[in-house]
Amino acid sequence: MGESARKVDVAIVGGGMAGASLALMLSHFCPQLSVALLEQRALPDAAASIQLPSFDTRATAIAAGSLQLFAELGLWPALQTYSAPIDRIHVSDRGHAFGAALSTREGQGVNFEGILGAVIENAALGPILHSALTSTSTQLLAPAQVTDITMTSAGANLLWRSEDNSPDQALSCGLVVVADGVNSPFAASWE
Repeated sequence: MGESARKVDVAIVGGGMAGASLALMLSHFCPQLSVALLEQRALPDAAASIQLPSFDTRATAIAAGSLQLFAELGLWPALQTYSAPIDRIHVSDRGHAFGAALSTREGQGVNFEGILGAVIENAALGPILHSALTSTSTQLLAPAQVTDITMTSAGANLLWRSEDNSPDQALSCGLVVVADGVNSPFAASWE
């Protein structure tokens, strides 16, 4: 890898829910680390009508502990508008007589503002996460198509390009986090 290669402590491949959340947490809780987030598609702004595929019309159940992290990042007030509280969870095994239930009324489980968690609209979560990322020191590389990841004794070397016809650019890191979704070609190749 040439001298002109960018170097960061942590490179995160994928700017969806997991990747964007991790980048925010690292920038907040570990500000001494340099972080790069590489997302295949351009990161839309909050007003964009089309978001990344992971931020579609579905909703996600977020546990109280994760809500607490979002609160510490200053995101909960914005997220609360697009959320519905979870105050009861019933877990059952079909065909068996017994199950388990958690309820905030019974004082069980982790409690965040009196709830066990919340269901949050993905279409709202994405723009809120991406907007928060713009005010951090995280290097946002998007669109950035990662073409190769080579593991080294010091971490990893990544090759990526910003457009289909552009030459590959190099990025080295101490830690690479592959968070580019269930169909990740890199995660599949490492199984």
